[in-house]
Amino acid sequence: MNDIERFCRDNIHKYFETGDLSMFGEYLSDNSSVIGTGKNEYFTDRAELLSRLKRRENPNESVCFTISAEEYHSIELCGGIWLVTAAITISQKGTQATLDVPSRLTVVLKKTGGEYSVIHMHHSVPDENQAAGDFFRDGVTARINHMLEEKIAEKTRELREANDRLRIMAEHDHLSGVFNRAYFEKIAEKLMSDALHKGDLFMIIDIDKFKQCNDMYGHQAGDGVISDVGGWLIKEFPDGICARLGGDEFAMFINCSEDDDNFILRVNEAVKRLYERPSIKKYNITVSLGASHRQQSDSFPKLYSRADKALYKAKETRDCFVLE
Repeated sequence: MNDIERFCRDNIHKYFETGDLSMFGEYLSDNSSVIGTGKNEYFTDRAELLSRLKRRENPNESVCFTISAEEYHSIELCGGIWLVTAAITISQKGTQATLDVPSRLTVVLKKTGGEYSVIHMHHSVPDENQAAGDFFRDGVTARINHMLEEKIAEKTRELREANDRLRIMAEHDHLSGVFNRAYFEKIAEKLMSDALHKGDLFMIIDIDKFKQCNDMYGHQAGDGVISDVGGWLIKEFPDGICARLGGDEFAMFINCSEDDDNFILRVNEAVKRLYERPSIKKYNITVSLGASHRQQSDSFPKLYSRADKALYKAKETRDCFVLE
């Protein structure tokens, strides 16, 4: 190690290990430039650099820095102007952990006799994420591409979620939460021929005297009733495919595995729980229900017609369930 390299080494140790600023105060000229590792550490004026260094917060006494590894190279550029490059590892030791930071140092200085004057100093920390063999532009390009990929993935996810919301809005009745008539009719034939027999039975549910409720208590009251009936169908018949056909009428395809008596009992018990729902109870609402089993030769209109006839019978007395 020559005296030029030794000068740099000694002052670097002083700065990091003791906080001694003499390298900047004594050896920098007014026109010297210093570039540090931070985005704001760019100085072309010694006074500004010294002011910034002196204003910094006092370092935590429980943490100290040491130079754990170092390597220096120097070359005389011309007439006493030297270039010194160094690879140094700065270790920060505290009470909780030890952190080793590899860094690079470039110093341009002038030696006149035994006097030193620093012209330029540049301290940097390498990008550890940069792949071996890559240069700066390769790493930046890779990071930009990664950011773009993440942005595209985020936008794709947002678009998918928006499409899902639009699909749900297109398929569902917003008041009741069950399917709307258009979507229900679209899938009706498929449900009837489903290999899992989800269309074994078709049922129509009609809210008794719903128009009177609307006329007497207003449309907000009616909306509450519709919402309660929809929520009731979803909760009581999770194995069913439910829809609001319009107005006060709902429908459901369901796989009826039990015999008729047990299914009727199941429905009647569920209706009792419907009558305990807030809007239903408040406005003394009842429902009538008509249902029919799917026959092998049935089309949906044919099945619908039989269930509608059963509903008509139930409406003769109201608050009744008829299964044919």
